[in-house]
Order: sequence, then C-alpha cells, then structure tokens
Amino acid sequence: MERRGRERPTGGPVSAPAEFMLGDPQLRRRTVVVAALLASQAIVGCNGPSSATPDVAGGADLTAQPAPPAADEPSPPVTEPPPPTAEEPSPPAPQPPPPTAGEPSPPVPQPPPPAADPSVPPVEGGSPATAPIPGHGRYIGTVNVAGVELFGDALVTVDGLLRLYIGDPYSPSGVLELSGAAAPAEFAGNLAVSGEDASGHGLLIAVGCGLEPAGRFCGPTAEANVTARIRPGSDLLFQELRVVTDAGIESWSLRLDRWEDWYDYPANVSSYAHGFEETLAEFVVSGDTFVNVDANGRLFLQSAHSGCTGNGTMRPHLDGAFDVYDVVLSLANCAEPFAYLNREFEGLASSTPSNYWGYDVVVRVWLSTPNGAPDPAAIVMLGY
Repeated sequence: MERRGRERPTGGPVSAPAEFMLGDPQLRRRTVVVAALLASQAIVGCNGPSSATPDVAGGADLTAQPAPPAADEPSPPVTEPPPPTAEEPSPPAPQPPPPTAGEPSPPVPQPPPPAADPSVPPVEGGSPATAPIPGHGRYIGTVNVAGVELFGDALVTVDGLLRLYIGDPYSPSGVLELSGAAAPAEFAGNLAVSGEDASGHGLLIAVGCGLEPAGRFCGPTAEANVTARIRPGSDLLFQELRVVTDAGIESWSLRLDRWEDWYDYPANVSSYAHGFEETLAEFVVSGDTFVNVDANGRLFLQSAHSGCTGNGTMRPHLDGAFDVYDVVLSLANCAEPFAYLNREFEGLASSTPSNYWGYDVVVRVWLSTPNGAPDPAAIVMLGY
C-alpha cells in the first residue's frame, strides 16, 4: 500500500537526517556556527549588502545555503489558505404591499394564448349540450286532432328544442307527406326530461293563413303543452299535446316513431351547397322557387308568383354532432296575400329520406317568428 502524506517541498537542498546530525559532536558545533552566521547574514541583508563573506570550514561559501533546521526544532506550520467565504445570498425581490381591506387583489398575469394554427379550419357552431335529452332525434307519425289522424313530423334536438309540423290526414306508411297541406300548423317549444317523464311548453302557430280558405288553426296563436315518456332504448314515446284555444283545452294524442335516418350523421353545410327546390311553403306556386345555399351556409330564394325574396343563413346547431341546423331567414317583397310574411324568421332544419327505407335527401325547415314577436307567424318548408 502506498502511504500518502505531505508532499516534499521543491526548489532547495534536502536537509540531512536528524540521526546523522546528532551522532557527530563536531558536526553539531559546525551546525550551531552556521546557524549563527545565517542569522547574522539575515540581519545584514535586512540592513543592506555585506562587503565580505566569512570563510568557514576551509573557505566554503555558505551564503547561498539555507540553514537546516535543528533536530529538536519543529517544522514551521504550513499556512493553509483561508476557507472560502459562503456566498452571500441575493437580497429578496421587492414584494408589492398587501391590498388593504376591501380592495381586490391585482390580477395575476397570464401567459398569452397560443397562436391559432392556420392549417386547422375553424369549427362552426357552439358548444355541445351539457345534459343531452334522451331520445333526441327525428320522429314521424300521426297527431290525432278531433278524431282525425294528421301527418306529424317532429325534431327534438340534443339540447331540448322541439319543432312539430302537423299536416294533412295521414295513414302511417313509412313515407313522408311531400305535398302542401290544406290546414297545417307548427308547434315551436322545448322539451325537458325528468327521470322517465318528458314535458315541454311552446306555441301552436297556424301555417298557410294567407291562403283561402283559412285553415282551422288560423286565428289567435295558442299555447300548448306536450308530454312524453322515455321508453327502453331511450326513444321518446310521445303521449299528448294539450292546446289552449279560445274554445277551451283540446287534447291531441301523438303517435310518433323515431326514424333512423340522416339525423345521426354530423352536420355538413357544404352537402347542401347545390340548393334545393322548395315545394311546401305557402308562397310557392307550381315549383317556382329554388333555394340557393352556398358552401358557407348563406341562403337566397326568390319566388316568381308571390314576389317573395329571402336572405338568410344555415349553420350547424351547437357543435354539429348531428344533422341539425340553425336557420335564419328574412323575407321581403311578398305581395298580398303573403305580405304578412315580410318578416324575420328563425328555426331549425334537418334532412331525412323521402321514405323510411330510402337513401335520398329531403330537407325539412321549421321556421317561426322570434319569441315575443307580435302576431306570431310560421313557415314550414320542404325541398329536395
């Protein structure tokens, strides 16, 4: 094993071992003389240069030789460098004074939001509903009014909006009613679910009151309540539509079944960019109206016989997870007897095949004047 100790100093002669110096008296005497001469030489060196150098022991020049330490004299301690001082801590950063009582704390600065990626197209529509309505979708069947089965076409959105079109007498056959009805009506309201029960409130608005003869629903707009149940499989089992009229309360039974159709596909405005021929609206005469829709959902229509012109928009409803659209339409220039339609309308649109087994696309649009508008009016459109 290698022993490690203090390193030997460099740059001068090596002193003789202490045992050798102590064993020779003559050498000891010389050592004492040499030590004295070195001490005096050091004093002279401090006061100035000496003019002569003494000859000791045969003339040897001892001025250049350092005095070896005495045997019993301890070696001088080695001076160690002072330990490094601890780094002084930086002074604390100044803090703002605490807010006084009743004074709001200043807002904490937030990092800026990341820049939008131009390669990702923006998503149309808003946020999805936080509590989806069970059984939302498209329902088609019958509405029994005073013992007569009438065609019914309903849309229930994921956030509980309800639109119901009531048309002509109808026998359930799995085929849409494609022609205009003699005395149609539209229910515009909402639907809420609690457990297995669903109920809603809205207005029943007559459609087509500009035509002669006026339909049975034309007159004061009636308030109405709808009830339904949630049946196994989450489908809605519509039960009743109670309508408050001037003559009293009427109870209409509902028999509507959910159609597994285009509703369950995501909304896609560009798929309607070819437009559609309108066949059902009361201002249309013999197919004289075509509804133009561009890729951004802008609408334009013009009816030759009635003079009506329309501008509006068609946008995915909420986040566009289903084939439902929010529609806004402004009609103008309608001549009598359709002048009462020169107004703003809003509502919903959705598509379905023309029959339960089909693959074609037929667009249904339920429109009415905004809530609170005087003299409510409604338009129901159908195009393909």
